[in-house]
Amino acid sequence: MQEADYVSYIEDAMKKTLRKGANEIEAFYSKANNLNVRIEKNEIINEKQQKTHGVGFRTIKNRAMGYSYTNQFESHIILETASKSLDIAKISQSYDFWEGLPTPKKLPPVKEIYDPKISNISAEEAVELALVMLNTVREDKRVQVDTGSVHIMDVETILLNSNDIFYEEKSTYIVLLLMCFARTDEDIGSFAFDYEASRKYNIDPVELAIRIKDLTIRGLGAKEPESRECEILLDPNATREILGTISYGINSENIQKKSSPFEGKIGQKVASELLSIEDHGVIDGGLNSTSFDGEGTPPQRTKILTKGELKAYTYNCFTAFREGKESTGHASRASYLTPPRVGVTNLIVGLGSKTKEELIDEIDYGIYIGRISGNFRPQNGMISGTIKQGFLIEHGEITTPLIGTMVSGNTLDWMKNVTGIGKEPKKTFIGPIPPLRIEGVKIIGRK
Repeated sequence: MQEADYVSYIEDAMKKTLRKGANEIEAFYSKANNLNVRIEKNEIINEKQQKTHGVGFRTIKNRAMGYSYTNQFESHIILETASKSLDIAKISQSYDFWEGLPTPKKLPPVKEIYDPKISNISAEEAVELALVMLNTVREDKRVQVDTGSVHIMDVETILLNSNDIFYEEKSTYIVLLLMCFARTDEDIGSFAFDYEASRKYNIDPVELAIRIKDLTIRGLGAKEPESRECEILLDPNATREILGTISYGINSENIQKKSSPFEGKIGQKVASELLSIEDHGVIDGGLNSTSFDGEGTPPQRTKILTKGELKAYTYNCFTAFREGKESTGHASRASYLTPPRVGVTNLIVGLGSKTKEELIDEIDYGIYIGRISGNFRPQNGMISGTIKQGFLIEHGEITTPLIGTMVSGNTLDWMKNVTGIGKEPKKTFIGPIPPLRIEGVKIIGRK
């Protein structure tokens, strides 16, 4: 069966569901080809290819919504699935504020989100990438690879609705990941973790392997620091904890549930004047860039923080209509299995004027934090956990690797206490993020 048949089956089911009494209907079709190579305990343990596809229908009846999905593509099953979404809508809560599904709009151009070179990577090539990483790391016999992977994904999405929207898009992803530790006769270092991710086939497995190999070796000889308050420098991977508070706090679903720490704070200072952040849904090559969101609204650039002042929340159609607003293009869908929620796209942190080394040079005593493993509550910003890939900073220099060191505090306070931002961002899963320097953070080590 050709893919065109799937689309015609979906369109036919939508038309028949409208004739049965639906006021509106939307269909979200996605097809993904996944190729994954796993590394465990210094060995490639398997290579797995998986193809998935399915369609989800969201139907509106008297301003009430129903959702149903299927991964079976016989015409009668697709029709039954669409009909089921109508049946669910008939018994669901009605929302007087609902104004309707989106209508067609001009979509923004988004570049570098699909690379046929990724789409055409074979299983043998993926295994070779994993072998290159593994062999490069293992050039130093002290380094052990605990886990790692090469993940290739090729995705196609099609969004249709009864207001004449028909949008389709292809995207690709490649992710290389390694977690390692070092062992000598006298010492075992802590785990070090890093990754590279891109929409284009432009990442180097050797570069990643060398970087994490060096980081792993640097973790040998770790010591526990004294408990005290001090400055910290967050690696971009650790900065994600602060951004987790922000992305949760600006989510209009959480605002409307009154579970956000940013409720009612538009126009107020919630962070240091050094901190400016925007959500950029159409940045070229962004890992979360797309020409249309999960409902068909064009993404945009949304200023979130400007010099520490909260500027905006993120909305999909449902949450926007609840407040008499327009969607900001932040309808998020993990797959066809669920209706759209509210999310973020690519978070862009305004860059500072100093390198990481210059930020470190200005710290008399502090901690460099590569990752934080522990408990994090975005509802109130509370965070406590173990510092991973941490190093002592003394008199402007990184010195001793750390072990058994905890960090405790509140990311809402951390945002207000930012004293420096790096000028060199790293591409992370949530956007290009620079290192952040923060003062007055409680470190728990030896008594």
